[in-house]
Amino acid sequence: MLFVEEEEEKVVIFPKELWSSQLSGQDDLLDSINQIVSNGRFPHCSLITGVPGSGQLLFALHISQLLLCHSEAKPCGTCSNCYKVAQMIHPDLHYTFPLHGANEISVNYYDSFRIAVKENPYLNVQHWLSLSNKENKQGNITAKECHSIIERLSLKPYESDKSILILWLPEFLGKESNILLKLLEEPPGHSYILLVTEDAKSILSTIISRTQQFALKPLGEEMIAQKLSKSLNISYEKAMNYALVAEGNYSQAMQMVAEEHSNMLELTKGIFQKAYVSEPLAMMGIVDIVAQMGRDDQKYLFHFMSQILSMSLRSQNGLLKNEAGTNEIMNYVHKLSTSIGLEEIGAIHELIDDSIFGIQRNANMRILLLDFLIQLSKILRKFKK
Repeated sequence: MLFVEEEEEKVVIFPKELWSSQLSGQDDLLDSINQIVSNGRFPHCSLITGVPGSGQLLFALHISQLLLCHSEAKPCGTCSNCYKVAQMIHPDLHYTFPLHGANEISVNYYDSFRIAVKENPYLNVQHWLSLSNKENKQGNITAKECHSIIERLSLKPYESDKSILILWLPEFLGKESNILLKLLEEPPGHSYILLVTEDAKSILSTIISRTQQFALKPLGEEMIAQKLSKSLNISYEKAMNYALVAEGNYSQAMQMVAEEHSNMLELTKGIFQKAYVSEPLAMMGIVDIVAQMGRDDQKYLFHFMSQILSMSLRSQNGLLKNEAGTNEIMNYVHKLSTSIGLEEIGAIHELIDDSIFGIQRNANMRILLLDFLIQLSKILRKFKK
């Protein structure tokens, strides 16, 4: 009798890579989620909330590893499913995210999204949209994308018994969210939908009512400073200056460091200078520059100005260490803190909030910007007197 020696099935062990290793300040929530998944009680439709920069997308990717992991101790980080989720290439893990244009769908931009998230797991929408923004338009999740979601989740899983959709920033859905209501109400039995938001107040109540919510905590100032210092190779003292005004938003703190030599700081300086001297022609020059920017960049500019004001207020109260000469942002903050008072800072904050609201409502940008500069000029000249 001829005996044929059977080859043993080779088990490939991948280098351990866990999304949770990059997630800071959420230990209690991680323990809770791990227990819920191990008990087989994770909801089919969930909403992950938190202030911007808390790591919501990281948390959704961690859940994806938990749900798709082969091992008993989940997530192991070394099985093929964990590896593919870590590389964002698992065929049963789908993504939806804001894009420019009415005819664009996310599946055509998976490679770009994968690269952006791998480079910065605390990715924010301004940076993401800036990678593809060629027109003066806001990002959105379109009706075409919603139909693509329904189609993708109607298919059977390829390599596992589950399909997962990470819908990043459902606040960009708008009225198109009605297309998804039935899917969110009754997802296919094999599917899990993870809605990842930075602004839950902007999501329709009909969507929120169909989800179970998981809230991430804002990162503490010391934790943000430590992460900034380590990842960007800057001093802890300098990192803490940014952490103090980040309000738990690690992504914002990173972007503020990057903006030291960027156009946003120069625009902020120009806006305050032109408003201070109150020259109509100079104001129109600034209006022309900002009006040509994309809507999301315009919103970020106003958020950036708001952060500068917050830092100036902290500087006045002695909460920022004076590192004059070490970076452009801190130099300008300390200069501004000696130029305007507490009352003026509050009034300008309100003016900025009104402007952001106008941008979100698609107001005429030239009219909005000119009105902003005129009102800012009045506030600054009042203090000047």
